Amino acid sequence: MSTVARVCLALTLSLSACSRPQTQTGAAAPVTRPASVRIELSTAPDAGDIPRLMAIDAMRAQGYVVETPVFADTTGTMLALERGDLDFANVQDVTAWAAIEKGARIVEVIDDSVNPTILAVNSTIKKCADLQAKRVGVGNLGGGKTVMMSRYIERHCPGTVPDLLVVAGENNRLAGLLAGELDGAIMDEDDLEEIEPARQGEISALVVFADEFPGVTLDSFFTRRELAEKYPGIVRDWLRNLLTARRHIQDPKQLTDQLVARLGMTPAVAQKTAVACLERNFWDVNGRYTPAIVQQNIDFMSSATGSRPSLKAGDVSDLTFLNAVLDEIGRKDAKAPPPNN
Repeated sequence: MSTVARVCLALTLSLSACSRPQTQTGAAAPVTRPASVRIELSTAPDAGDIPRLMAIDAMRAQGYVVETPVFADTTGTMLALERGDLDFANVQDVTAWAAIEKGARIVEVIDDSVNPTILAVNSTIKKCADLQAKRVGVGNLGGGKTVMMSRYIERHCPGTVPDLLVVAGENNRLAGLLAGELDGAIMDEDDLEEIEPARQGEISALVVFADEFPGVTLDSFFTRRELAEKYPGIVRDWLRNLLTARRHIQDPKQLTDQLVARLGMTPAVAQKTAVACLERNFWDVNGRYTPAIVQQNIDFMSSATGSRPSLKAGDVSDLTFLNAVLDEIGRKDAKAPPPNN
């Protein structure tokens, strides 16, 4: 090969090398998701958890490795979120807001459901004033459910002071009511469905808090700000799957089937529960949160506890993910069930 040919070949190889992207042996591809997504499960799932359970299945179908830890109480859930050991959780707003005020880097991204909480009582209690000195089971003394009960008393029978007893677990509070160890208890409305037919008349709902305080929510789905900043696509996927599940179960038959399959309800009870949930628009198919609604909830809880609101909606929520998903999948009429597939 001539000297000129060698020079031309060397120049060609040099230019070719420059034009090709340089790679390093073993270089990792960009990471778009963590090794696993940790989504909290309830200790005793109920009807309100159906969209969450469906969304978890959808996340797995998308290729996510989903872990579903269960925590004994809200304190454990909050600690796991704050430590970074949990990615998504359904938490009482007031509990999460208190943590945010203290510096926890968590944020709410969508509502859970219509407030399912009731104050169930035995047959000796007919009106608000009858709660005086009665034994009322609560999950804790400072949570949103207890705050709502206090606000109800303030409205309807000021000065009434029930004997509040902390009893963990709604099933335990229901058992206490049925055994005569409690006169009243805070629980979810569908817990009454668990009472055997022969004893149905012994316990009733004195207060349905969604009716007493319309528009005020209680729980929200929270995530870690670090996760949202690093992997925003995961937050959008989670919200998309939640909304898709909510829309799917607007059909009473689909919801009934889910209640039977996931909670082991009998078809008759599942059908009754499904009709009751849908009549109350239990799950908003677009997510019911706007900055104004979040602020309304903050103001309500602050006034109910006698504290001055120090948080704003933007301090506790980030609705950009929800709005981005709705822009993608479209907004629907909450009362119009989607067609069956």
